Amino acid sequence: MNFARVMTARNAPLAAAALSVLMLCALPAAAEEFRHSFVKGDRYRVLSRVDEDVYINRRNSYSAEIFNRIAFSVEDLRADGAGLLAGIFSTSERYEGGSSYVTERFYESRY
Repeated sequence: MNFARVMTARNAPLAAAALSVLMLCALPAAAEEFRHSFVKGDRYRVLSRVDEDVYINRRNSYSAEIFNRIAFSVEDLRADGAGLLAGIFSTSERYEGGSSYVTERFYESRY
């Protein structure tokens, strides 16, 4: 079979698509490896805010803004860099029309 005869203008888009797929399949082989190691005594803080709309029977019941605060420290380490973390978690909510947050949950955890 003559290759020039197979590669016609009609087949060019198919050939380009096949070449693209082959090139994309080779990308994961070149991925970088990421490693993270904790340092004993390090401290971290995480803040997040969530806007929540609550629906009951497809009708909006209320809206709230949820604010999460997490403060944790690295208490101990394993040889592989994994850490034992101790943290304080606080969740507060502000309901629609409210001007202040109300602390809903406050707890400590080790993980």
